[in-house]
Order: sequence, then C-alpha cells, then structure tokens
Amino acid sequence: MLKTRIITALILGPLVLAAIIFLSPLYFAIFSAIVLALAAWEWGDLSGLPARSRLFFSGAVLLAFQAMWDFDVQTQRSLLHASLVLWGIIFWWVKTYPGSATVWGSSTKRAFLGLFILCFSWLSLNLLKQHEQGVFLIFLLLAMVWAADIGAYFAGRRWGDRKLLPAVSPGKTWAGVYGALVSTVLVTFLMLFFSDYLQNAPVSSWLLFALLAVVMTVVSIAGDLAESMVKRHRGVKDSGKILPGHGGIMDRIDSLVAALPLYTVALIQMGHL
Repeated sequence: MLKTRIITALILGPLVLAAIIFLSPLYFAIFSAIVLALAAWEWGDLSGLPARSRLFFSGAVLLAFQAMWDFDVQTQRSLLHASLVLWGIIFWWVKTYPGSATVWGSSTKRAFLGLFILCFSWLSLNLLKQHEQGVFLIFLLLAMVWAADIGAYFAGRRWGDRKLLPAVSPGKTWAGVYGALVSTVLVTFLMLFFSDYLQNAPVSSWLLFALLAVVMTVVSIAGDLAESMVKRHRGVKDSGKILPGHGGIMDRIDSLVAALPLYTVALIQMGHL
C-alpha cells in the first residue's frame, strides 16, 4: 500500500505542480475543471446518487463553472464573500453531528452541498491563478494545507490522547490541532522569507499572514472533518478509488476546497489580490 501511495504521488504531484506553474489562466481553468468534475462524480456517490444521476451531476458542476467564468470579477468576488456564510453553516453541522444530519442528510441536499463546495473552490483557485503573483499564492496555500496535515499527523501520533470530534472522525485529536498550528505558521514564515514576497513590508503584514496561517489551519481541519462527516453518513471509508493508494480525489482535496474561498477573500481584504 505504501509503495502504491508513493508511486501515485510521484506521478500526480509533478503534474499538478506543472499545471499551476506553466498553464495559462484559461488552460488552468480547464484543467482544474476536469479534476473537480471527477471529484463531483465521487461526491455524487457520497450523496447516494445512482450512476446516471452522478454523470448528470458532474455535468451540472461543469456548466456552473462555465457560468461563473463568464461573470465579471466583482460578481465573482461577491460570490466568494457569500460562500463564507455557507462554510460557516457547514462547520456548525460538523460540530453538531450526528444531529445535524437531519438537515443536510438527504441525497438531494448533499448533492447541492457538493455543487456549491466545488464551485466556490474552483472559482477561488482560478481567481488566484489570474493574479500576477498567483502561482506563489497558490503554492503558499498548498504549503499551509500540507503543513497542517503533516503537523497534525505526527503530533497526533506522538501526543494524541484527547479526541477532537470522535463522532465525526475518531482519528483527529487536539494534539494534532496544536501540531498543525505550529507547523503551518512555521512553514508560512519560511515561504514568505525565502520568496521575498513581503520584502520591505512592515511587521504588521507578517503578523497578518501569521494570523492567516492560523485561520487556514483551523479551516483545513474543518474541511477534512466535513468530508469525514459526509462519508460517515454514507457509510464509506473513501470518496472513491481513482487514486491508487490514496482513495478518491475528494479525499486528497477536502481540506483545500474548504480553505480556498476564505483564503482568497482574506487576500482580497488584505490588499494582496
């Protein structure tokens, strides 16, 4: 299993990184739309949809991407601000699970939930890509999410006694949260320092990014828990089997799709986008 995971990562990792670096905004939008359409297929299964309906659902997601691409920038940004309300509701559902399942648990509601999650994450990602510093800003978010995941894993294994939300994900611990926070802030500072992105910037800018790293850590963990909640309700371990050794695409991007809208909105408010 470990060998399979490593081989898959060695193949897909460079492909994704190359797409971020080298593709134009238009072709990157197409590339990311295809990836998220595959994720939509998986979400259709998590929603309990039959195969034909899952195909229709993936097509609906692609049509929504096309519609959002045609919006003006101000409308796109307004949609992202509105998406934060949805994510606030989702995080509340995670906290109150399993009782909250009576609100979102039907197949139709889960499908609409996935539609909005995937659309807002795709829009956020492509707004970042269109910026002149977009490649770095995307890599910075990826570094935050990966650092949170790695820090949580090792801290949780070493000191993880107190469970975070056992009804949603028995493996998550408070020690993992603290480990994620430390590693994310550290990696964020290293990325900013070696990139010179904040060259000659005041201390307040560094502090704002430290705060952003903390918030992204919490949101990425919550995004992971949100997918775990849906999988537990569906009664499955993984979102799919498309990635050998890794499960499904949604299993790999659950934290990222949660972090993207808030990250993008935060950068807009901070004047970096």
